[in-house]
Amino acid sequence: MLAKATGWSESFILWELPLARLIAYEHANLRANDVWTVRRAEIDTAVLKPLRAFFDSAPQDDDDPL
Repeated sequence: MLAKATGWSESFILWELPLARLIAYEHANLRANDVWTVRRAEIDTAVLKPLRAFFDSAPQDDDDPL
């Protein structure tokens, strides 16, 4: 898959590309194709409730474009 995406030969990938770089390129290639390499973390509601309350209580700035 990486050879097809990059145009590199299989021999170059196997024998000349450092393993750390190979893993990084493969990870980037998978992410570019919308493939998750790890499961998405589920956020505990016990963490979200205080954060939501904190942001809801923050003063609003009318000049802020966001």
